[in-house]
Formats: sequence, structure tokens, C-alpha cells
Amino acid sequence: MGTTVQAPAIGQMAVIHRGFRKGLAAAPGLVRGLRAGDHGRIGIVTDHVRDLMDTLHIHHSGEDELLWPLLRERAPEDAARIQLMADQHGQVDELVRQVTTLLPLVTADLGVYREDLAGRLEELAKVLDEHMTVEETELLPIVARHITAAEWNRLGEHGLAKTAKSKRLLTLSRILDNATPEERRLFLKDVPAPIRILWKLVGKRQLARADAKLYG
Repeated sequence: MGTTVQAPAIGQMAVIHRGFRKGLAAAPGLVRGLRAGDHGRIGIVTDHVRDLMDTLHIHHSGEDELLWPLLRERAPEDAARIQLMADQHGQVDELVRQVTTLLPLVTADLGVYREDLAGRLEELAKVLDEHMTVEETELLPIVARHITAAEWNRLGEHGLAKTAKSKRLLTLSRILDNATPEERRLFLKDVPAPIRILWKLVGKRQLARADAKLYG
């Protein structure tokens, strides 16, 4: 009797992407709302943008290391689509680098660099949205055919391992905040039990406090 191979939970990707879209849609306005001399507020916003860039880099590096090589090997007929994903990651990575470079400059001289940072964030939001749309519509069906659930779950393990321990709960809470109840249930199924418990007991309140500080 053959063994049934569990399908990857590709619906998780749309939830993660929703969080990036939401974060990047708000970021330019947060930057443009900064005022010279308000160092506390500047620190809150630049730290938030830096965390967003770090999370995006971790997410994409996991795909680069764990997903694209398997798909190239198993789906040679889709090589062009897979290469497009890698090329778009290169575009996103460059914009992430530019944003990250601007953060300390904004802290040092807000008036000179504020609009540069806001503009880069808007450009990143546009490029990333285009990439994620193609990934959701064209790449994920290929993943569903060629990647096992265990291989897919390694992406989540990579993200957890690369995220600073102090940031893990808030990062998870931001992701789940953009999920439907059913999406949340499926997402949490693959999260380690101690983190699930922390999210239920602490995560929602931690996110509410962070958003109150960030958005007012």
C-alpha cells in the first residue's frame, strides 16, 4: 500500500503576504508624519520599518535557500517562472538594502532624508506587491505539485530560527492579525506548542500595545 504524502499548506503564504502589504502600505505615511526633534517618535517608526525589512529579508532568504532549488530540480518545465521569482527577489532585496541604509540617515537628519525614505518604501510596496501577486497565482500551484508538507514547513522553521527571540511573538501576532479564523487555525497547527500558548496568553495584547504606540 502506498503512503499518502501530505500537501503543503500553501494558504499560509497569502496570510504572510497580506501582512507585508498592510505594513508597507502604512509605512510611507508613518515616515512622512515624523517631525524634527521628536526623537522618541522617530525611533519608534524607524525601528518598526527596520523590523519590517528584517522580516521580509528572512522570508525571502528562506525561499531562496529552501524552495527555488527544489523547484528547479523537480519542475524544469517551469524554469522561467522560478527564475522570475528569483529575479524579483533581487529587485526587492536592493530596495530593502536602500531602505535599511536610509534609516540611520533619517535619524540623523530627518529633513533631508524623510522624503527619500518614504519614496523608497512606496517603490518597495509596488515592486513587492507585483512579485507576491505573481507568486500567489503562478508559483504556488507549482509548489503544490512538487513540494511536500515537510519541505514546506522548513520555511517556517527557517523564519523562526532567523528571527530574534525578542521579536518572534510580535512577528507571529502581526501575521495572525491578518488571518481569518480558519487561516489562523491552519497557521497555528504548524507552530510549536510553547509559542502557540504564548500567542494566546500574551501575543494579542503585545500587538495591541505596539500598534497603539506606532499608529496612535
